[in-house]
Amino acid sequence: MRFLTDKLLLFTGSVGLFLFTNTDLTAATIICVILSLCLTLVLSYLNYDAHISTHFKEDIRYQGLMLLYLAACFFLPPLGFLLPSLIYEILFTRNPLLYLLCLPAGIFFGQSIPLFPRFFFLILLAAGILLHLRTMRALQLEAQLKQIRDDSTQFNQMLQQKNKALIEKQDNEIYLAILKERNRIAREIHDNVGHMLSRSILQVGALRAMNKDQTIGTMFDALQTTLSDAMNSIRASVHDLHDDSIDLRASIESLLADYPGYHIGFEYDMSSLVPKEIKYCYIAILKEALSNVAKHSNATRIHIIMREHPSLFQFLIEDNGTSITMHTDGIGLENMKDRVDALNGTFTYSYEQGFRIFISIPKKNLHQK
Repeated sequence: MRFLTDKLLLFTGSVGLFLFTNTDLTAATIICVILSLCLTLVLSYLNYDAHISTHFKEDIRYQGLMLLYLAACFFLPPLGFLLPSLIYEILFTRNPLLYLLCLPAGIFFGQSIPLFPRFFFLILLAAGILLHLRTMRALQLEAQLKQIRDDSTQFNQMLQQKNKALIEKQDNEIYLAILKERNRIAREIHDNVGHMLSRSILQVGALRAMNKDQTIGTMFDALQTTLSDAMNSIRASVHDLHDDSIDLRASIESLLADYPGYHIGFEYDMSSLVPKEIKYCYIAILKEALSNVAKHSNATRIHIIMREHPSLFQFLIEDNGTSITMHTDGIGLENMKDRVDALNGTFTYSYEQGFRIFISIPKKNLHQK
């Protein structure tokens, strides 16, 4: 908008200068003005990039028309009345040749008009240069503003990513702390309450053996049954706490650390709420798979993917082994398949290009089989 306003102002002054110096408006004069207007519009269109960026995009058509116009000014000096309007655009080109041609063209036109219009012509030229400098300054400020805005957006995105990473790290640390606390509670119950209940059961059994009174013996039987039920309940709770306290990712990474001679790629994309059945299944299968690679394959690379989807869990193990000596109907693969079948999952394997195991376990009906 600023560019169009400046062009309109300069063009109006140029036309006024032309009309002032040519009071006899003949048909040729009107045609000259119309052609000049068309030329200005075409040059403005071709120079569109000049007012939307601080770097002029070179256009052969634009350069050619501008050179043609400046050359025509030497043969038809009255055409120079457009110079104040066009110098505004010529300065965008950064073309020294056009700069040099403007000077003699302006001199030719200045010599063809009276003194007062000549003075007004110089004012228009100065206005064109000043408006160009103002526009360039405004464009530079806009570019700086865009750069600042882009930097600010990038900085905000970086902050968001860091905040997200910190939140994930904090959540992970909280989750690990919860697992450790569950494991500690399970050990405390097992070591203290469990032992006390076991001792109480033995003591009641001893008292029951020494007692001869049938009535009191019935009470001892009931007490022993109650203590046994409590002991079974404690054991079940301890097992549940221990199962929930297993960190699947940490357990897998611990297993992989036992195989330093391989290039292992591990991709883990699982939530923190993984069922214990999946944990035990994945750990057992990975143990068997790594053992098979070490015993029966010449693989050097192992790739492992554990991924959770909205409706299923997926597990992929593959290596680059070219010599596989294991039997595909062996106990190891059969055990893996049985574990997956127990969870209503799908177990497939191939050994055309390295050994590959793919497991898919649906989330629904996970405990049914």
